[in-house]
This record gives sequence, C-alpha cells and structure tokens, in this order.
Amino acid sequence: MGPIIQNKQNAKNDSINIQKNHEYIFVYRKSCTYTENNKISPNLVNADYKKKIVFEEGGDYYYLNDSITTRGEGGILNARQNLGNTIYYNPVTKDIIAICDYDVELAKISNDEKSLYNNDSELLLKGYTPIRPPKVRGKLGCWTWSKDKINEEKRYLIITGKKDAYSVKKRTFINHTEVYEENGKLFFNSFESGNSRSLVDFSTNDGTNALNEILDNGIFNNPKNLEMIKYFIKLIPNKRSTILDFFAGSGTTLHATMAINAEDGGKRQCILVTNNENNICEEVTYERNKRVIQGYTNAKGVVVEGLKSNNLLYFKSEYVSRNQTLKNKKELTRLATELLCIKEDAFTEITKEYASKSNWLAIFKSLTTQFLVIYDDVMIDDGIAIIKKMNENKENNNPIKVYVFSNGQYPYTEDFEEVLDLVTLCALPDAIYKAYQNVLPKKKREIIPTMDDDDAIEAGENLFNQENA
Repeated sequence: MGPIIQNKQNAKNDSINIQKNHEYIFVYRKSCTYTENNKISPNLVNADYKKKIVFEEGGDYYYLNDSITTRGEGGILNARQNLGNTIYYNPVTKDIIAICDYDVELAKISNDEKSLYNNDSELLLKGYTPIRPPKVRGKLGCWTWSKDKINEEKRYLIITGKKDAYSVKKRTFINHTEVYEENGKLFFNSFESGNSRSLVDFSTNDGTNALNEILDNGIFNNPKNLEMIKYFIKLIPNKRSTILDFFAGSGTTLHATMAINAEDGGKRQCILVTNNENNICEEVTYERNKRVIQGYTNAKGVVVEGLKSNNLLYFKSEYVSRNQTLKNKKELTRLATELLCIKEDAFTEITKEYASKSNWLAIFKSLTTQFLVIYDDVMIDDGIAIIKKMNENKENNNPIKVYVFSNGQYPYTEDFEEVLDLVTLCALPDAIYKAYQNVLPKKKREIIPTMDDDDAIEAGENLFNQENA
C-alpha cells in the first residue's frame, strides 16, 4: 500500500555524518475490495474524536468548519466563472444575500475586480457589506458554493472576522445534549475520519520514557513509541481484530492494544511472538504487560490503575519431530492443546468437571465456545457420554468442537453418530500437518548411494590422485 515515514524527533544519535532521524513503516494488505464505482475500498481509516469549540446562538449550538473557498487550481475565478458571486452581509441583522453582480464572460480572462464587479447600491443603502471570494495566488478567487446553495442554505453559513477581512465559514449544528462545558467554554467531541498521512511524528524517546515508568530504567533499548503503535492499530476499523506482532520486544504492541480497547470499548486481541533472547519474554514483555493489567506505581510514585478487563497468558514452543510415526503423532496431539486454545479462543479448562481421570481428555470453554480433545481413540465411547453432559451445560448455541486423535485423516464420524448434530469433528494431528505443510521447508530427501555411485567416486579419486607414469 505504501510506506509511512516516522520522524523520530531525535536530535542526537550515533550517526557520524548524517543523522538518522526517520524510520520506514511498510504497509501491506492481504487483498483488495472494490466499491460499486470500481474503486478500491480503503483498508485503513484514520478516525478519531476531535474537540470542537461550540458556540450558542438563540438556543442553537454549533461549531465552525472551513471557509467555502479552496486554494487549489480550481479555486480561481478564471476556472470557475459561475462561482464568483458576491455575498452581501448585514452586520446588524446577520442576514446573508448572494447575487451575481459581475460579468461572467469577462471572468474567464480577467482578474481586475473593478472592471468585473458592480456593487448593488440598494443593498449598500440597507446596510449590507459586499464580501467577495478571497484572491488565490494573486488571482481572483471563487466560492465552493453556488449562488442558489448560499441563499437556500444560508443558515449553515456564518461570517467571522472584521470588515474588510470577513471570512465565510460553514457551521454544523449539534444537539445540546452532546455539548459539555470546560473552564467556562462549550465543547463537542466530533468523530472524524480520513486516510493516514505518509509522515508521522513520534519520538523514540517517548517509547523509552513510557517503558521506564513501568519497569526499571535501561532494561530494554529502543522500545517502540506507545502512541505510534496505538495510531497504527486505530487505522484498522475493526474493533474485534487480532493484532499479531511476530517479532516482539518490550511488549508495546500488547500494551497499545489494551489501551485502545479501554478507550473505545473494543474487543481486540493481541498475539506476541518472541525468541526470549536474554529472557526478554519473562523479564520484559510479560512483566510489563502484567503490570499494565494489574496496575503499578510509576517512577514518580504515582499509582496507575490497571487495565483489569484483560487476560494475559504466555506459552513456550518446542520442536517436535516431523517424522510421522505413531509415537510422534501422539506427542504432537498433546503438545498442540495450547494452540487449539488460541485457535478456539477458549482458555478456561473444565476437564475435571467431567472426568476424574483426565490423562486421555482435555476440555476448555469460553463464553461463546467450547471444545474437547480426545488423546486416545480407544476412549471415544467415554467421550460421547461427556459430550452429552457438556451439551446440557453449555451456555451458548455453538456446537461442541471435538478434536480426536487419529492415525490418519478419519475423525471417526461413524463412532460419533449419536451426537453428530451436537459436534464438529476434526482429526488430529492430520489437521496440524496440513496447516504446516505450506509453511515448513520441504523435507530433504535422503540420498542413498548405490554400488555404481561408490565405484564412480572411487574412480574419480583415483583419476586425480594417480601418480605420473
């Protein structure tokens, strides 16, 4: 989609000749969607609430918008001859009248206001003052509103400034219930959206300062700016999205995700992946976000309330042999249980509620889903009895997901026949192998030399090592 350049705002750094004051953030999307007009739909939306000053007039409340002018190429009268109308304004009555008091044909080529315009004497006698479009780069300007629109929607315009320096601005009326007072002034929080800028200003020092408020100084070098990561996450409109940081460091991404959820009521989730170099996961990544959730006392001795409506778990990964022996398949099925918790978004284990001896079974649930893993296919009959009990107790309408160990691809559909309408079946570890087959590098074929190959090698060695005759 294009790069975003971060101005790091760092006056000092380790560069010898030219300071490195910026970083590049490369932005990609998985796919494109199109509108009815065959235009690409935006994936990113820069949306936020902006504080607007509110004015009151006769019981109505409003805030100001931009002037009805433009500074672009289309903002000159030569280009838009029909939009040079004069707005006559009465400063006593606040009335506005737009009339065409200029030579439209001459406006195509002329920039002499005196030769183009003729003041309306009757309106001048009634106390009206003429307001004409401001000049654009030395040329006569034009409005963005037509004469009819100005006269028909004059309620939505207001004149600001003083005589000879008037400005015609749009205004938006709002309900009084959305207005609040602060230090004797009225304000309104306006929700606005647009696209992202290609240049953003976020100091690297702020990232360090934010981390030092939570953990000991100097525990991690160059953490990302918290507000910058929040800015990027907010560009995604989906408040239930999953944020993946596959090269995590100090845990800024998770901190930002939780902070945004607290601000806008979102249900975003975050997955961090780190190689735990120098125990970074336990000592920095995990510890930082644990304190953010539980609350902490910052460097100034101020107690910071925790973002308590969050859960934090971390898992350790280990290598499992990819050779598909029966022993390896059973081991992979057991070790994949935590991965299934992440996949199903269910982390509360309830195995002991249904089975006293649970070495063959694991059951997890959340508010919206539930699943069980049967590690031994011999125990399927016992599993069916548990499924029936789970169905009686579950608090949602979603089926029970059943992962069952199978040496092949078959999930024992016939064995589960009496509860098929209650479950969704999946064979393990076959589903895991399939999930990884396009991710893992191709397994190298072991080359076993034949007798002829051995003879050829020996002959080659003799060829280059024989003595001169």
